[in-house]
Amino acid sequence: MEKFQNKYRISSHRMPNWDYSGKGMYFITLVTQHRECNLGEIINGEMFLSDFGMIVNNEWIKSFEMRQELFCDEYTIMPNHLHAIVVLDKSNMAVDPHVDPHVDPHVDPHVETHGRVSLRADQQNQPSTPNKLFRKPQSISSFVAGFKSAVNSRIDDYIDDHGLNIPKYNRNNHFFQPNYHDHVIRNQAEHQRIKNYIINNPDKWGDDKFNLNNKPCVPMQKSTIEEIRQRFDNDVERFSNLDTGQLSTIDAKISLELITEAAKRMVPNAKTLLDIGCGAGNYTLMMLSKIPDLNCTLVDLSKQMLDKAYERVSEQTSGEVKVLQGDIREVALTENHFDIILAGAVLHHLRDDNDWKNTFQKIFKLLRPGGCFMISDLIAQDTEALNDYTWERYGAYLESIGGGEYRQKVLDYVAKEDSPRSMNFQLDLMKSIGFSRVEILHKNMCFGAFGGIK
Repeated sequence: MEKFQNKYRISSHRMPNWDYSGKGMYFITLVTQHRECNLGEIINGEMFLSDFGMIVNNEWIKSFEMRQELFCDEYTIMPNHLHAIVVLDKSNMAVDPHVDPHVDPHVDPHVETHGRVSLRADQQNQPSTPNKLFRKPQSISSFVAGFKSAVNSRIDDYIDDHGLNIPKYNRNNHFFQPNYHDHVIRNQAEHQRIKNYIINNPDKWGDDKFNLNNKPCVPMQKSTIEEIRQRFDNDVERFSNLDTGQLSTIDAKISLELITEAAKRMVPNAKTLLDIGCGAGNYTLMMLSKIPDLNCTLVDLSKQMLDKAYERVSEQTSGEVKVLQGDIREVALTENHFDIILAGAVLHHLRDDNDWKNTFQKIFKLLRPGGCFMISDLIAQDTEALNDYTWERYGAYLESIGGGEYRQKVLDYVAKEDSPRSMNFQLDLMKSIGFSRVEILHKNMCFGAFGGIK
């Protein structure tokens, strides 16, 4: 059993060449964002659902009332995750197999609700428009996306109804992690083994992989500025090389080329450059290859990064090179001074709306009229279903270059340290602050290159 758990824990990818819209039996696990134990607590081996846990339980049951192609063979809700065996079989459906219901029908809510229950749909749902853009209709991924979206919506309603002073769960703050774990069950012995695992899961909570260090669950806090600084202090050499420093960034070299070339074309006579979160100086070096001898101001949390950047940049320009250790939100800089401001893989460390707005306002004030602000960064999506899809694709990309453990390591790191916003959010923010024009240069899944002109 332990070997099974170890393998399961890191094997969160979809099976290659498997049709997840076809007939099959699947072991599915959904984990709350940051593994927060907000679904309830286990006392003496028994799971007691919180109000949020009851919402998850009710929406799980509704999901199978809505979908005749699905059958829940077994499930259990744990403090920070949900395990289930789901059977997909369209052979006895009375509805159009090309329609994927995402809108909750008005069904009888009085259904027996236990921690583990078997349900089969017996009602025909009123279909909604097929979602052909993102995933196959009436597939496992489509079902999971619809369920998670419904949970977010119901919990948001609960937060409003009860006047709770907590962040709502939306596209920027998911209740469940964007990804989910699945395993295709191939025979009866495997089915029985997994079913027993699910049934006995509450009794095994003390040894559960999702029970963080066998301690009471507490909400994960985002990394502090000091924690981020320490991490980069220890990674100077790796980040000095684009081939190793940004391995997990899709199209890193393309975005670097695009934002620097765009800056050159928009401000060809630039004299001053500000590199926010400069790291080891890669973005400034590329900018100097296009506009030589710029006066460069480099800002970073890490002194070790700044030392490396200063060494490298000073060799490539006859202009002044100034380094400032600190957070862009706090360092003192001259307003209306910079022709070009670059922000490469740094803004995703900003947190709430005010943080984003205040930072963008400061950057706007630092630019000279006609100057440009160019961004290459991790981004979210505005549409929740699409956001889930891009993170699934990103997870598959990570696994293709580093395997399952690498995938999980990067995704855990992102959950701990990053809080990206969508490209639309940032472009709209630029326009509201006063940028005269905004431009999109490139977008690939959850990474983008874009900017604006003052």
